[in-house]
Amino acid sequence: MSRRSTTRCGVALLEVMLAIAMLAMAGLVVLGALSDASRRLRSAEIRADAADLAASAFALLNAGLATPDSLDGPVPADGLIGNDGASDSAAAGDIEPSGWMLVVDTEPAAFDGLVRVQITVARTDASGETQDVLTWTDVTPSAGGLSGARSAVR
Repeated sequence: MSRRSTTRCGVALLEVMLAIAMLAMAGLVVLGALSDASRRLRSAEIRADAADLAASAFALLNAGLATPDSLDGPVPADGLIGNDGASDSAAAGDIEPSGWMLVVDTEPAAFDGLVRVQITVARTDASGETQDVLTWTDVTPSAGGLSGARSAVR
C-alpha cells in the first residue's frame, strides 16, 4: 500500500467517526426535547385533572348535592367526591385515597345571598410531598348548605 492510499483511508475513517459523533449529538438533542415534552405533557394532564376535580366540586356545591364539609379532604380513588360522604369515608380509611385532596374555604361575598368559595386542589406525589396544583375561586348563591364563613385547615 502506498502512503497516499493509507492517508486516504485515515481521512475516510476520521470522516466516518465525525459523522457518527454528530449523529449521536443530534440524537441526544432530540432525546432531551422529547423528555422535556413528556414532562410538560404530564404536568398539563395533572393540571387538567385538578381543574376537573374543582369544577365537579363547584357543580356539586351549586346544585346543593354537597356541602363544603363533605367535599373537604382526600378524594377517593374512584374519584366520586361528595357522594354520600365518600370523601369522609376515604379520610376514615374505608376507601383507598387517590392522592388528590380538596380544601374548601367559604366566606361571605360583598353582596347578600352570595358566598365566595375557594377550592384548592392538592396532590401528593410519589415522595409523599403534598403540592397545591390549582386554586379556583368563584361566587355562588348561598343556597345548598353554603354558609357565610368556613375556613378549612389542612
